[in-house]
Amino acid sequence: MTDSSPDLLLVGGGLQAGLIALAVLHERPGTRITILERDARLGGNHTWSFHSGDVAQQDEGWIAPLRQWSWGSYEVFFPELTRTLESGYTSFDGEHLHAVVSERMAQAPGCAILLGTPVTAVDARGATAGARIEASLVVDCRGPERAPIQLDYAGGYQKFVGLELELDAPHGLSRPTLMDATVDQHDGFRFVYVLPFTDTRVLVEDTYFSNTPDLDVATLRQRVGTYISAKGWSIARELRQEQGVLPMPSREVALGPGPPLVGGYAGGWFHPGTGYSFPVAARLASFIASRPVDEVLGTDLRALVGQIQDQQRYGLLLNEMVFEHGDPATRWHAFQRFYGLSEATISRFYALRTTRADRLRSVVGLPPRGVSVPRALGSLVRYVRERHSA
Repeated sequence: MTDSSPDLLLVGGGLQAGLIALAVLHERPGTRITILERDARLGGNHTWSFHSGDVAQQDEGWIAPLRQWSWGSYEVFFPELTRTLESGYTSFDGEHLHAVVSERMAQAPGCAILLGTPVTAVDARGATAGARIEASLVVDCRGPERAPIQLDYAGGYQKFVGLELELDAPHGLSRPTLMDATVDQHDGFRFVYVLPFTDTRVLVEDTYFSNTPDLDVATLRQRVGTYISAKGWSIARELRQEQGVLPMPSREVALGPGPPLVGGYAGGWFHPGTGYSFPVAARLASFIASRPVDEVLGTDLRALVGQIQDQQRYGLLLNEMVFEHGDPATRWHAFQRFYGLSEATISRFYALRTTRADRLRSVVGLPPRGVSVPRALGSLVRYVRERHSA
């Protein structure tokens, strides 16, 4: 390394890299950071969301600029349950992430974002992007396509097609709809996710918790259109489309402390039971910012990995019950039952900070309709034994 080498090298310019850069520059101004991104912009074509309970109070200062759209509550709709949850919810898109991170990096001496820079190799001391760049700490934040659990995994998947739309008239919504499961069920558990950005601008996603990774974009677009028509809305213009297929594993995620440290979805820093990546990615960013870069790797990081994995195991258990032991046609019952729990329990589940009591509340009693009782009990017994021996 030379005197001009960065202290921290972030490979990939998605959510994880953006969160790390914001956290480190907030907590340790003067840190020299370089971000390498193959595309022409940070953030890609994504929308990320998080609940108020996902953010630790000490992290609010650096997370606040990301709050592009925020609401004080959200709704869920099931055939036998309608509920408004008085919990804050925030969303932001890739364009906003790019703007926030770019502005903060431009204000910081010695920091640089190198766009249009594909990386061919990454190791514990640096990366090759045409030239060799070395740093005291390297975090590989490249995307989900490099995840240890790929789409040939024979478990469950979250897949979706979302359309961001400008409507002809106000939609009348005051809060997000996280799950509208009153729609016709197809391909496992289907629900529609709705974010009202302005009075006339809305994101509508047709989402599935399915046993297959197959994504029929044309059919899902059509179903979004059907949902919009049923609401009585009229589309003025389509602003953007996003789509994705993410594994929802039921076997342990290969999350490790490096080196090199792999962050984001590819490193296993996500919630296996929801598909949300923000809560865990933010915890890694906060951890990295809490100490000098040359002290990040070590015992404390291994302890954090252990804490995350312990929480993830519960999500893996639930995925096993839902995807491997349940009837896809009645899968919605499991999620309806979950949303009947207390708001505090639901909040801790999303934040991947469940307590023992939370886990007991979720599994006590008969399994939801369509879930095999003997197989569910077998999975639960194995989970308890593994936790006891860990």
